[in-house]
Amino acid sequence: MDPLQGMVIKLRAEDTKDVHMTMGFVFADTSETYGLEISEGVCQLHPSLPRTTHATVVTAKAVVDKILLRQTMLSQAMEDGSLKIAGNPETVKKFFGYFQGPGAEGLS
Repeated sequence: MDPLQGMVIKLRAEDTKDVHMTMGFVFADTSETYGLEISEGVCQLHPSLPRTTHATVVTAKAVVDKILLRQTMLSQAMEDGSLKIAGNPETVKKFFGYFQGPGAEGLS
């Protein structure tokens, strides 16, 4: 299962009933782009980069896999340059904080 698709089912719906956020993902190594949107307690994966996002993560697909599997942390990937954020890094941390399970703890 694609790591982003797996996140759809890990949304803490009860904490996001009043949330509307969209995060973009650009996987530079595979030229793939996606969007993850949280709206009223539901998370939806978009098969392309949405026109507007609150922030966009630019990295290799394997880096996101490692973050979600807790093999590295978001801050570590940003520090070593393997992950870049277009927008506010705190927005990305907040976005990922709405998800439960493995990966959520590895974001800060």
